[in-house]
Amino acid sequence: MRVRFIRDDGERLAINGASGLVSQATDDWMPAKTLRTSSFNYADADGGQMVKQHYDPWPITFSGYIVRPTTATTTATRNELLRYFTTNHYFTAIFTDCDGVEMSAPSGWISSAPEVTLRGKQERHPKFSLELTFGDPYLYEYAEDKDGNPTYANSIEVPKFEQKATAVGYMYSGAGYIYYTGGYEYTGKINQVPTINVNSTQPVAPIWTVTGQATNPTITNLTTNTSMSYNGTIASGQTLVVDCLNQTAMIGTADVSRFLSGDWLTLAVGSNKLRYETTSQSDTKNSKLSWNGVIW
Repeated sequence: MRVRFIRDDGERLAINGASGLVSQATDDWMPAKTLRTSSFNYADADGGQMVKQHYDPWPITFSGYIVRPTTATTTATRNELLRYFTTNHYFTAIFTDCDGVEMSAPSGWISSAPEVTLRGKQERHPKFSLELTFGDPYLYEYAEDKDGNPTYANSIEVPKFEQKATAVGYMYSGAGYIYYTGGYEYTGKINQVPTINVNSTQPVAPIWTVTGQATNPTITNLTTNTSMSYNGTIASGQTLVVDCLNQTAMIGTADVSRFLSGDWLTLAVGSNKLRYETTSQSDTKNSKLSWNGVIW
């Protein structure tokens, strides 16, 4: 399994032959995650017990050899390794398995400083090792755009909900929309409800993007019965970005989380039916959902 890193300032480093860092075969890259459980009793009419569980931070040790043809290039690679893995940074580790599938472990921090040992009598190359700790116990889908910048592996446009009184019946269109005669809200009308499928082993907290003009936009997952609204108007040329995983909402550099109401949106594993609405006829016709699913 190959691995490369992206630091929070965008700088990259790969453990491969080109970088002079060759990985050592080890099982420590994918250790078992530790689950902690705590419980306490509470007094209620029915009695019962509350259970709280969480994963401990997940340390991964990266180790291998510095393979360079000369002492000077070996020293330069050592210095580059030590310079790259400095304190006060977060690192995303990107793993590529033998089938070419890429997975990312986000926001790791240095928990054991990188070390490079001197060569012994029987060793041709110095060894290196370092440990990063990740608070998130999952590996996520990973994708890059044509310029090599990280992007979301999945994205869907959610058209603005509009009530239609045309054909009756239940049918599927090539655009990927399901139409219901009774609908969820308007009996006797046709509701436009996009259906998406989430390929993930866990529910997903997506990024919701709305480009103005949009007045009081609302996104609803009819499958999970969760709905989120922005209370106000997003002007033309502005974009609202709601990160449901980190629970933030931004327009440009302005934090607008205080204008949100409802639930942080989630996408269930499997099929999800979505509805996007605004309160003005002249608003833009769609919003966008993006996400990286959990694959390990």
